[in-house]
Amino acid sequence: MRRSGAERGFSVALGLFALTLALYLFLQSPFFRLEEIELSGSQYFSEAEIMAVGGLRHGQNLFDIDLRDLTARLLAEPVVKDALVRRRLPSGLAVVLTERQPVAAVVADGVLWSLDAEARVLGEVTNPLGLAVIRLPEPLSGLFPGTFLYDPLIRAATGIAADMPEMLALRVVEIRATTVGDIDLVTRDAIMIKLGAWREMDEKIKIVVSLLQQASTRGAQLSVVDVRHPDKPVVR
Repeated sequence: MRRSGAERGFSVALGLFALTLALYLFLQSPFFRLEEIELSGSQYFSEAEIMAVGGLRHGQNLFDIDLRDLTARLLAEPVVKDALVRRRLPSGLAVVLTERQPVAAVVADGVLWSLDAEARVLGEVTNPLGLAVIRLPEPLSGLFPGTFLYDPLIRAATGIAADMPEMLALRVVEIRATTVGDIDLVTRDAIMIKLGAWREMDEKIKIVVSLLQQASTRGAQLSVVDVRHPDKPVVR
């Protein structure tokens, strides 16, 4: 006896339901439980800290984890610039982080805060070694991790700090930003480096490095390096 169209449709629907149910039960099986996180690109986070940030737990089903939500939570961390999260079947997550690096520091409310190249506040500084402190005409207040600072002076200072070659960055302890047209650096050995305005900054930095290297070769002690007019640098 031939089945009616309704019977055939019911059989197909029942088969699809059974297949869907079987697939759901398979995906919810212990085979896909979170057991490990493969973390790369991070110097600030451990696997346990990633679990805490994401609100994850061991044994959680991989397909119950919202990867977009986890990514958003990671990007909300002050030191995280970019995050890539994907499942690693059958029992893991792969997390690749690109982290912000401190390039300078600034004082606010008596606390020293580290800043990255985009002037984002990363956190309090306990050991400022290697970070130039930005000195401003007016004191700052109300900073907290994750804040982006849009003051043109701070932006100029962090841009300079980020672009300095390591040889110079290790020597500079202060960036004095009076105006965007009057920026100075101070080194550990008390050399005042007068950069002036932002224009031609790459060229100015190259000249400063060259002049410092020449002075070191000659054994000369400098007090001032003035490259406000890079075509006519002055040292004394």
